Amino acid sequence: MPNDTLFVEVSNGAETVVLEAISESNSFWRERSSFLLSDYLSITDDMQVQFRISDYDNSGHIVEAAVDAFAITGELVTNTVEQLSTQAALRIHPNPFTHIVYLDMPQEWAASQAWVTIYNELGQVVKSIQGTGQELAIDLSAWPKGVYTLVARAPNHENLVTRIVKQ
Repeated sequence: MPNDTLFVEVSNGAETVVLEAISESNSFWRERSSFLLSDYLSITDDMQVQFRISDYDNSGHIVEAAVDAFAITGELVTNTVEQLSTQAALRIHPNPFTHIVYLDMPQEWAASQAWVTIYNELGQVVKSIQGTGQELAIDLSAWPKGVYTLVARAPNHENLVTRIVKQ
């Protein structure tokens, strides 16, 4: 029975509404959620989004929840495929991982020197590597469980940013 809940809330400065409360007990990624905020409250200059995580039974175990991607747009998003096409060029597997994570770099990066920097939840650099080629294998078996931010860079290319999860 799930006992962890991730609440997605939004406030306009005068009122706060819960957009979503997720209490699933799954070890896999769930489908993307999107909201048209004007359906829930009036849009103001004081908008705030809050992610709140709760452990209702106080069992003392780790509360597990994460937000993999978050975007605010000024209009209704009708098709996110174009927006995600650049990110999709960087394939990371397996994710979540336990020991080694593999990065399939975008094909146009194959001849370039690429830099990969991984940050912990505090924003501290925990690993930096350089590589050339289509695939990089990174052994992270000694790392503690958690969510990390991975930034891949190559000259004359857009930076690619994603999250990786160590189980």
